[in-house]
Amino acid sequence: DSVDLGSHVITKLAEKDMQMWTMGDVATFVSQTVAERYKNTFVNHMIDGKALLMVNADQLCSAMKMPLGMALI
Repeated sequence: DSVDLGSHVITKLAEKDMQMWTMGDVATFVSQTVAERYKNTFVNHMIDGKALLMVNADQLCSAMKMPLGMALI
């Protein structure tokens, strides 16, 4: 039997209050659910759980240079 570590990590993050997520938690979430290539963008912008809850699609597109489709995920 193989174990999907990505799903396990996401499950563990889901058990934690998102406001308490560290920048590392957000980076892991982004790499596992959006795309690995955007992980460093979130790290460089110092996005932790509290900041992630406040970010909107316009900010993702303009400040973080994500294409609109990815910003809406």
